Amino acid sequence: MRRFYCPTENITNDKIYLPAETAHHIRDVLRLKKDDKIEIFDGKGNKYNCVWQDLNSARVVSKEFSMAKETAYVVTLAQAIPNKLSKMDFIIEKATELGVDTIIPIAPARSVIKSSKAARWEKIASEAARQCGRLKVPQIKDVLPVEKALSDLSDSQIKLFACIDKDTISMKSILKEIKNPEEVAVFIGPEGDFTPKEIKAAKENGFKLISLGERVLRTETAGLYVLSVLDYMFG
Repeated sequence: MRRFYCPTENITNDKIYLPAETAHHIRDVLRLKKDDKIEIFDGKGNKYNCVWQDLNSARVVSKEFSMAKETAYVVTLAQAIPNKLSKMDFIIEKATELGVDTIIPIAPARSVIKSSKAARWEKIASEAARQCGRLKVPQIKDVLPVEKALSDLSDSQIKLFACIDKDTISMKSILKEIKNPEEVAVFIGPEGDFTPKEIKAAKENGFKLISLGERVLRTETAGLYVLSVLDYMFG
């Protein structure tokens, strides 16, 4: 069954109006014909079994709701924007596949890039969700300074701050004491690591400074490593 993403505002009770780009792909690239079956998901956990109708719409045959392919906990990834933006594209795609719920792009003091590519990143997330079979699309937040993101996530149940610092402890030693977490927040720094001021702010907001092992991981590797470990431990 071919799957396509459509935002909820384009969905009525019995009809779905596909975005122009998606409709073009169905109509002119895949060349689907009227009444061909397709599957639509809205990124909120809903799946619509449909039949293709005309230039840009599909008729809803049945609707389902499922979170079966989601993780048993909510995980937010606060990811420093890499200096090379294509790396952020990669991180968002793979983090979606690994079950992340929310991605907050952060702009640490040592990060060169401070701007957001929100529309592009949202599209990458929805396409990754489509390909991996998720019915939920991660939310991509606006770019935040590290201190603001730390404050916003200070109430999270499990708070992990990956950095290179004398006070770090192994992620394994922290996770082995945790049973069935409901909410996890993970901070990943930029090339060159977080500044001492940012690390101090993490401590003040109750985050655990964690080490990811003896090898220094690239920023585009570190977050995916943490998400993979979390999924192995609690997924």
